[in-house]
This record gives sequence, structure tokens and C-alpha cells, in this order.
Amino acid sequence: MSKSDIKPFLFFLFYAMVLVIPFIGSYNLFDWDEINFAESSREMLVSSNFFQVMVNFEPFHEKPPLYFWLQALSMNYFGVSSFAARLPNAVLSILVPFLLFKI
Repeated sequence: MSKSDIKPFLFFLFYAMVLVIPFIGSYNLFDWDEINFAESSREMLVSSNFFQVMVNFEPFHEKPPLYFWLQALSMNYFGVSSFAARLPNAVLSILVPFLLFKI
């Protein structure tokens, strides 16, 4: 990888580290999807059932479990909070543009 190839990645990394990641926990979850996804991840931690996505402890089959696993991992490490619920999106917002640029 040449130096010119890494410049866009460094730009997105700097942008995320300075402008996005520090503020993702400064306000509450507000969208229906955001709340349900965070609740599903929290329920994974409470029930220790990581193989079935649930909302209100009832099966939720609308989405694949990868994102919920990432959120549950974040909540396990940082505690149950809006920051931990939004961290996987923030990290993916850095990686996906870089991967698309490389493709």
C-alpha cells in the first residue's frame, strides 16, 4: 500500500476520532430501530443467549445477528449505554468507505 492509498483512510480515521466518536454517547437513543437493536443486544447479555435475536424476550427474525453481536460486544466492554450501542456504527463508518475506496 502506497502513501497515496492510505491518505483517504487517514482522513476518515481523523474525522471519526475527532468529530464523531467522542459525541456518539452525548444524547439518548431516539429512533425505533436504534432502541430495539440496543435492547436486543442488552437482552443477549442478560440472557447469555447469543444465538437468537430477541426483542422483549421474544424472537426477532427481521435482521441477521452480526450487528447485534457487535453491539453486545461493545456493551459488554463499555457497559450498557448509548455510546456502546452506537460504537459499532461509528467504527463501521470508518471501515466501509475505506473498503469501498479500495474496491
